[in-house]
Order: sequence, then C-alpha cells, then structure tokens
Amino acid sequence: MSIFDPNDFLNSALTESVATKRELLPVGTVPAQIMKIEAKSGEKDGKKWVRLDAQLEITDPQYLQPTGQEKAVKTYGIMLDVDDNGMIQRGKGKNVMLGKFLEAAKCNQPGKRPSDAVGNWILIQIVHEPDRQDSSITRDNIKSVAGV
Repeated sequence: MSIFDPNDFLNSALTESVATKRELLPVGTVPAQIMKIEAKSGEKDGKKWVRLDAQLEITDPQYLQPTGQEKAVKTYGIMLDVDDNGMIQRGKGKNVMLGKFLEAAKCNQPGKRPSDAVGNWILIQIVHEPDRQDSSITRDNIKSVAGV
C-alpha cells in the first residue's frame, strides 16, 4: 500500500474530472449503527448551548446501491435544552429528541449512559430537504429515529 504524498497530489495533473455532486441517500427508513457520540457546548449571544452528535453508519447494500457507496456516515445532531447554568433540563417536554434517540438506542432508563448507545442499531428516516443557506442544494437529512 502506498502512502499519500501531498506534494505529489498537488503537482499531478488530473486524469479525469473530480465529482462536483454527491449522490443523495434514498428517501426512506434504514438501519444504522451508532459509531460515536460526542457532546459539544458553547455560548452564543450570551446563552449557553449543548449539542449531542451521534455518528451513524449505514451499511445496507440494497439501500446504498443507488449511491454507489459501500457505506454512508450521517451525523444526527440534537440541540439540548439547558438551564442558565448550562445544565441539561429534565422533565415534561424537555429534551424530547434526546429521549427519543436514547429510547431508540435502548438507553433511556436509569443506570444507562448516553455513551452506552455506541455500537447499538437504530432505524433512521432519511428525507430530502433544501439546504438552509442555499435552496438550490438538496440535503439528505435524518428526520427521525426509532428502535429496531
């Protein structure tokens, strides 16, 4: 196996055009494995925010066949409800998306941690939606999650 050399790449002529458009994942429901979970936090306009990102891997060959990919990786991002101190809010109507994700991953019970979801399988619903900044671009987004 050869090692990538950045200088060779930068100084080599293209032998064919490089793709300028990614094939969208098909609309529908497909199993995905949770590969990684990260929590991020920050502050914007004086308000604290927390986000959970779950990296999901799709490997169903029949589902992926139209894309020409062997696997696809999607990130499911959940903005969390936090109080003024940046603590996760609990209770009725709070962090419902987080609850649904943890329920789908079989981790929404006492004693379980969000990180316990890694390795578990869930069902994700893929939809096509216009990009928020450029409506001429269509994105394949995760609309919802469910248990398998």
